[in-house]
Amino acid sequence: MPAYYRATIAEFLADEPARILGVLVSRSAQQGFMDLKQRQTRAWEKEITALRTTATDLVANLPSKHSDISKYASKRQCRVA
Repeated sequence: MPAYYRATIAEFLADEPARILGVLVSRSAQQGFMDLKQRQTRAWEKEITALRTTATDLVANLPSKHSDISKYASKRQCRVA
């Protein structure tokens, strides 16, 4: 199953949560899930918040000696489906 939303960690953190949610809803409809339940939308909202918190903490707490990891982390793709 392809990802409904894909971005680097830096792009994900810079993106507005409402836009991310909109992309998820739109892409799920394109895949044939027209009857999207409100529970699924709320679940995605919670996941986006949790992922943003975790990604922010991860990037903020990387020791400077691991700056190469932060470069790698900013290139990793976030997948939410």
